[in-house]
Amino acid sequence: MATTLLSKSPVDWNLKLMEDCIHMLDKGILLGYNNPYMTKAVELLMGLYNAMVNNGNSEIKSNRAAVTSKSSVVMSSWKITGIRGVAIQELSAPSLLTFQSDFLTVRRPVKLRDCVSHWPALAKWDLAYFRKLAGLRLVPIEIGKKYTDEDWSQRLMSLNRFLDEHMCEHSHAYLAQHDLLSQIPQLKQDIVVPDYCYLHPGDNIDSSLPIGDSTNSSLLTDQSGAEEKQSDGFIHNDENEEETEAHHVDLNMWFGPPGTVTPFHWDAKHNLLVQVLGSKRVLLTGPDSHMYPYEGLLNNTSRVDPELDLDILTREFPDFVKHPGKGTYYFNSP
Repeated sequence: MATTLLSKSPVDWNLKLMEDCIHMLDKGILLGYNNPYMTKAVELLMGLYNAMVNNGNSEIKSNRAAVTSKSSVVMSSWKITGIRGVAIQELSAPSLLTFQSDFLTVRRPVKLRDCVSHWPALAKWDLAYFRKLAGLRLVPIEIGKKYTDEDWSQRLMSLNRFLDEHMCEHSHAYLAQHDLLSQIPQLKQDIVVPDYCYLHPGDNIDSSLPIGDSTNSSLLTDQSGAEEKQSDGFIHNDENEEETEAHHVDLNMWFGPPGTVTPFHWDAKHNLLVQVLGSKRVLLTGPDSHMYPYEGLLNNTSRVDPELDLDILTREFPDFVKHPGKGTYYFNSP
């Protein structure tokens, strides 16, 4: 269908046909049949679609502007309620050697400042920008407050529909752990992967190296390096050891309205989270914490819900509850 459309004269194109072609190509990309030609075809179609909308379809433009305006109000009102806990250390652009020796190797959490202030994404990314660049693109959306709930499900929908039905209405839906930058390469031009992501606990670091960014790639969450074994009850998997040795960086994005939750879980790799829009509350526990993991497919996920009343937590998960400061860290990441 996309090939047929591109072979037609522009006077024969219509918006509905272009939307159908974009969705068909996206399904191929998301199902693993991605190739450079498909990616370029989608980029071309999105550019043509936006040009047609801007040149004549006033109804679409006016509807889009109204929803974008509503979305802007929603985003500006997002707030994080202050919570009690132990604040983790905060540093301004530490050297690679300091980051590796004082945090990465000993697995100590840290909040980094002034490391991505040069990202174009910080100035460009808002809902209007995402609509223009990728509003018609199909993305995988998780429906439900968290993936451990019985009514949780997944579905493909356009980014515009996700913004209209979920971001603006504050319903529980989440674009979670998706490599949107590979699907939409134009977004890669707005960020740069921090050099910290390429470090490994065993690396030899030249202390004279400046802080910088090595490559034009990632997004909200960059993961690099393998965690050491922990005694938290989770089943740990070392199958990715070879890939880790090559310092591969996984690139993923999380994008959702207030109220979305990622349950307590264990990751096989170190995580570097960059918060571009909004705010996020992050809860971390030490490797000696008793996390009561699920059995089966969710064996990397804890049954502990930190939002439960303390009396319930104490009764149902007695070994998890600790005195403040002993292994549990809370912090806000604006």
